[in-house]
Amino acid sequence: SVKKVWFGLDVHKADFVGAYRAQGTDPVRLTDLRRMKVRKYSRDLERAEQFLDWIDSVVPPGCAVQVVMESTGSYSSQLAYWLTQLRPSLPISIVNPRQAKHYALQLGVRSKTDPIDARVMACYGAERQPSPNMKPASIYRELRSLIRCRHTLVEVSTKLKLQSQEVKREEHAAAMRLFLLEHQEKLIEQVDDQIKQIEDKMNQLVHSDPEVGRHVDLLDSIKGVGPIVSKGILGEMGDLRDYHRSRQCTCFAGMDPRLIQSGKYQGKTRLSKRGPKLVRQLLYMAATAALKSDNCFSRYYEKLLTKGKTSLAAIGAVMRKMLTVMRAILISGIPFDDSYESKKKNHPQRACA
Repeated sequence: SVKKVWFGLDVHKADFVGAYRAQGTDPVRLTDLRRMKVRKYSRDLERAEQFLDWIDSVVPPGCAVQVVMESTGSYSSQLAYWLTQLRPSLPISIVNPRQAKHYALQLGVRSKTDPIDARVMACYGAERQPSPNMKPASIYRELRSLIRCRHTLVEVSTKLKLQSQEVKREEHAAAMRLFLLEHQEKLIEQVDDQIKQIEDKMNQLVHSDPEVGRHVDLLDSIKGVGPIVSKGILGEMGDLRDYHRSRQCTCFAGMDPRLIQSGKYQGKTRLSKRGPKLVRQLLYMAATAALKSDNCFSRYYEKLLTKGKTSLAAIGAVMRKMLTVMRAILISGIPFDDSYESKKKNHPQRACA
């Protein structure tokens, strides 16, 4: 008996293609892909509603439904948002494109078209059964857009300042040097003013929600973590309490170790770096700032160095530890205590309680 039907979507800028496959059927074969029915829709709110009508017409009564699609940036997230608004009870999974690609290679799929990709996604859902994605609140989505916009402007400001220093070193005529410097200073002033406006908007947004404001204050209590880092982590990762385990949190950020070993060959252990790049950049800023003073993170860093770890590997471990501490603090609701580890060693039962 069919218990769940999986609808795979291949999403693009202008349209998306859907296909479906029942869970619990025979193993997937290439001949099965050709027989799977597909439909193509324009990527807008009205066509998303028509897609839901198609689901209702093909799914047997009493059968569960789940949608799975590749991550295509704002295209997939916007479509998922529309579907959630139209039907809040519909579970949606947005998976890493690399996983879908490897699954298609495993099936032996050689061609790549929109209908084939949709069919592969439906088979991927029916066989692998990915869990639904967490749905962050609107305040986290808005905070993410603001922090990314600020990050882009900071990069522009840095490039302009470097260009200004380069102009001062070039052998230009005095009039030309003055002309270039004046224009670059005006641009730098405008960009810095926009950065200030975005930071003010971030503060307003955070303080508009008492719970999010409390979370920012808790994260700010950690050594090395400032307002930009705390808001950036929440914007990119959402509520850290939604991650069931600390390992799940670090894997999302790409802070999990990637081992390489085959036979007698022992490769280097590196970070997977499969999560949002901005999260790792923010954690690196916080980790390097924490190492400048005496705290649990700097002591942990020195301990790793004495064990033979390189400086870069030790910083990566500090970044990972800092992210797990952030999650633990939000779960407990207690501000950061630098002496917690020493108290835990002296009074293990009290610390566990």
